[in-house]
Amino acid sequence: MNIVVAGVGKAGHALVRQLDVVGLQGSGTDVDVLREARAAKANLVIAATSTDETDIVICLLGRGLKEVMIAGGSRIAAYLATRLLDMNIAVKIIKKNPDEALDLALRFPDVTVICGDGTDQATLLSENLDGMDGFVSLTDNDEENVIISMFAEQQGVEHVVPKVNRVELGFLLENRASPMP
Repeated sequence: MNIVVAGVGKAGHALVRQLDVVGLQGSGTDVDVLREARAAKANLVIAATSTDETDIVICLLGRGLKEVMIAGGSRIAAYLATRLLDMNIAVKIIKKNPDEALDLALRFPDVTVICGDGTDQATLLSENLDGMDGFVSLTDNDEENVIISMFAEQQGVEHVVPKVNRVELGFLLENRASPMP
C-alpha cells in the first residue's frame, strides 16, 4: 500500500514510525513535491500538519482536479480558493450567510459564489455537484460535513474532503480514502 503523509508533527511522526518510510523534504502544498511523492497514485493521502487550511489543500492537491465545490467555511474557504485559483482550478463556493457570500464574491471575482445552504441536497444538485472533480465540506458542524460529504460521494464526486474536528467521528470516515482530521 502506498501512503503519503504530509506533516511530521506529533500525529505525522507517530504514523510514519509505524510505516516503512521513504522521506521527502518539501512543502505538502507544493504541487511538484506532491508529484514527486506520487500522491495522485497513492492509496491514501494523510495530511497531518498544524493547520486545517494546509491539510485541506494537501488532500486536494494530491489529486488532479479541474473544478472544486466548497460548502461553507470563511477563512478556510478563502485560503483554499486562493490556492486552487493559483493552479487554474475552477472554484464554486456555497455560503449560507448573504453578507459573507457577497464578501467572497467581491474578493474573488473568478470564483462562482452561491448564496445558499451548502448542506441542502437540492441546492448541491442544482449547482452541478455531480459534475465536480472535488468537494470540500467546511461547515461548523462535523456531522453535517460528514453526511454531506457522503452524499457528494454518492453523486460520483471522486475527491471529497470533510472538515472534521471530533476524532470520535472517525468511524464514519473509515471507508473514505482521504479523511482530513
